[in-house]
Amino acid sequence: MKTALTFFLLITSTFLNAQQSALSASFWNNYSHVNPATTALEYKMTGSLMYRNQWVGFNGAPKAVLVNFNTRLGDNHGVGANFENLKIGFSQINTLSLNYNYKVKFGVDKSLSIGIAPILKTTKLLTELIPPTITPDPVLSTGRTTELNLNFGMAYAAEHLMLGIGVTQLTDGLFINIKDSIFIHPSREFSVIGHYKLMLGKKVELKPQFIFRSDFIFSTFDINLLATLKDKYWIGASYRKGDALIAMLGWDVKGKYRIGYSYERVISKLSVVTNASHEINLGFILK
Repeated sequence: MKTALTFFLLITSTFLNAQQSALSASFWNNYSHVNPATTALEYKMTGSLMYRNQWVGFNGAPKAVLVNFNTRLGDNHGVGANFENLKIGFSQINTLSLNYNYKVKFGVDKSLSIGIAPILKTTKLLTELIPPTITPDPVLSTGRTTELNLNFGMAYAAEHLMLGIGVTQLTDGLFINIKDSIFIHPSREFSVIGHYKLMLGKKVELKPQFIFRSDFIFSTFDINLLATLKDKYWIGASYRKGDALIAMLGWDVKGKYRIGYSYERVISKLSVVTNASHEINLGFILK
């Protein structure tokens, strides 16, 4: 049992290095999870709930829930809270961040935001899902860590353009609780994000956008083109490096309430065991 569990932990560790935070087809709706400088940068107030079922039918594949709330305080400050629940195999990672940014304006429609977010991250091995060979099994102790860390970011915004750079797990982390000896320490992750808005007449907006993420071991990027009609209905397509082709659609009901769905077609080597991922978004927007 010990050999099997050790092997599993090595596999899980590799998996977490490749995906230590949740992927998102609608990354543009969750910028504040990777860059606190984007908190309430585009809208006065937003809230969203995302559920992601990745690699359907693949045993132990990631499942994620992302929740965020962001609001402006005056003209120069933004605050928000993000929560992420990510399950991979027998591992569960919960992350809570409290975001703050300060915005320096240049002229009428240009600004530079600097953001910081203390984070509380709990990583747990779900040993209750692993069948023991004896009862009780001393190997299957509940490995759990609780860590304090920081996210940091900067973002430049203009009327049609936004560019940002961010880093999560900025420090080596302060462990405030380590239970048993089984834990995985998440590595620092860098991100670059951006979009540009193009108007086609008065009713159609095109928005090319991207996200690049790397921990210098594993790197990935998404590129997306989103079309919005009458500031209500949106449809888009994305490509994720070596992983998926993505289609998405949604509706901003009355310009305030957001409903969205994304379908991913797997194009990596995993396509022999799974062919799709699904993602659902609900939220609200105050412009």
